[in-house]
Amino acid sequence: MSDVLSNDLQKLLHGYKQKGLTLDKVFSVMEATGTRLSVDQIKCVQEFYPTIEIKSYQSQPSEKMSEADINKFKESVAAAAEFENRKQAVQKVELEVREKKSRVDLVKYQQQHEDILKSDAERKAAQSLNLDQPQDAYFLDAMTDHQKYLESAKYRLRCMLPCFDNTIPLFAKNLLLFGAKTGEGKSSTAAQIIYSVLNQNNPATDKPCRALVLTNEETMGEVYTRIAFHYKKWPYTRLDAISEDQRKEVERFQTEMWESKRLVVIDNAFPNIRQPTTSLEGLEHFLESLVRNKNDFDLIVIDYFQKISSSTANRSANSTDVFTRVCDMLDDYRKRLNCPIVIFAQLYPSNSDKTNFEDRIKGRKKILETATFAAEIEPDRDDYKTYFRIHKNRLVQGTVGTTVTVGFDRETGMYVTCDIPFQQKASQWKQDRKIKVAQEVVDRIDDSPSAAQSPVRKQS
Repeated sequence: MSDVLSNDLQKLLHGYKQKGLTLDKVFSVMEATGTRLSVDQIKCVQEFYPTIEIKSYQSQPSEKMSEADINKFKESVAAAAEFENRKQAVQKVELEVREKKSRVDLVKYQQQHEDILKSDAERKAAQSLNLDQPQDAYFLDAMTDHQKYLESAKYRLRCMLPCFDNTIPLFAKNLLLFGAKTGEGKSSTAAQIIYSVLNQNNPATDKPCRALVLTNEETMGEVYTRIAFHYKKWPYTRLDAISEDQRKEVERFQTEMWESKRLVVIDNAFPNIRQPTTSLEGLEHFLESLVRNKNDFDLIVIDYFQKISSSTANRSANSTDVFTRVCDMLDDYRKRLNCPIVIFAQLYPSNSDKTNFEDRIKGRKKILETATFAAEIEPDRDDYKTYFRIHKNRLVQGTVGTTVTVGFDRETGMYVTCDIPFQQKASQWKQDRKIKVAQEVVDRIDDSPSAAQSPVRKQS
C-alpha cells in the first residue's frame, strides 16, 4: 500500500476521514484541487479509506497533521465546496433548459393537435356540404359586414389635412403603412393622425371619434404628451423644457381622455400580459378583445412594426417567423374590425444597398404585401416641408408614385397645408436661421484667442 500511496497522501486521507468526508466527497475534493491519481492509486484509496480508524489515528501523536497539512486540508475542502456549488449551478441551468424545451415541445404538440382536430372537423363539414342549399346566416352576415364597409368608405375620416382626402383611405378594412427612417417623423405623424381623428365625429353615429394606440416605441405618457401639445398648438421639442403649467395641462388632458375612453394608450408596461406590445400574442390579445367585446374604436394605431418580434408561446421562434405571423394576423383582423389600422415601420436609409421601398423595410417586407396603403415619410428640414411618397394604394387609383407635400410649422410642431402664406412664413424662418448662423460664426471669431490679440480688437 505504501509503495502506491505516499505518506503525504495517506495523511491527507486520514484528515478527510477525521472530518467525516465520504469516499465520493474525497474524490470530489481531489478533482477540485487538481490532485491526479493513477488507476492503481484510485483502487488503493478505495480499499484503504474504509479501513481508516479515526480513534487509532487520533491516539498517535506522531501521526498528527502539521499546520501546513491542516491549511492544505482547509483549502482543499473550500475548493471542493466551490466545485460542488459550480456543479450544482450548472445542473440547475441544464434542468431549466430541459424544462423550457419540454414546454416548447408541448406547445408545438398542442398546436399540431389543434390543427388535426380542426382539419377533422372541416373534413366532416365538407362531406355534408351542398352548395345548392343556401347558407343564409353566412350570406346575411357577409352582406351586413359589406354594408358597414361601404358606409365607412363613403364617410371616410380625414387623415391629418385636406390635401390627403383623395389619397389616404382612412376607413374600415384598411391597413395603412407609414415608413420612415429613424428620427424622421414616425411618432410625429402618428400623433397628428390620432389628433386629427379625435377632432372629428364618426360620420355614421355623429359621436366623437375614439382611438386605440398600441405603442412599443414610446411610453403611454409620451404619447399623451405629444397629442396634448397638438391640442394646445405647442411644439413638441424638449421635454426638459416643459413648464409647470404645461405639465398640469398634459395631466388634465391625459385624465380626461383616459376616463372618457376616447383615447386609450397601451404600452409595454400594461399589466397581466407578457410583452403586451412587443409580442405576437400580446397584439393578438388586444385585437381579439376588440372583436369579442365589439369595441367601437374609430382608429387603431400600432407604433411600430419591427418591435413586435417575439412570441411568448414559442420562445424559440425567430423574428422572421414572428413577422410573418403578425402580417397574417393583421390581414385577418383588418377585415374583422370596423375601423382602419395604421401601422408604422422603420426603413433603411435610401443611400444603403437597398434602394426601393419594399427592400428598405427593416426586417420583413411582407408587411407591404399585407397593407392596403403604404407611404414613405421624408422630411426636408431646411425647407420646413415633409414629403409623403405613395408606394401602394389598393383603393385609390392613380396615386401610386405621387407625392403629397405638406409644410411643417415649427411654431406648433404640426403638419400644415403648404400654401402661399405658409411658404412666406417658411421663407422668413430660413432667413432668420441664416442670420442666426452668421451671428454664431461672428461670436465664435470674436471669442477666439487670436481675435483678442488682433490690432483691430486692441484699437477698438
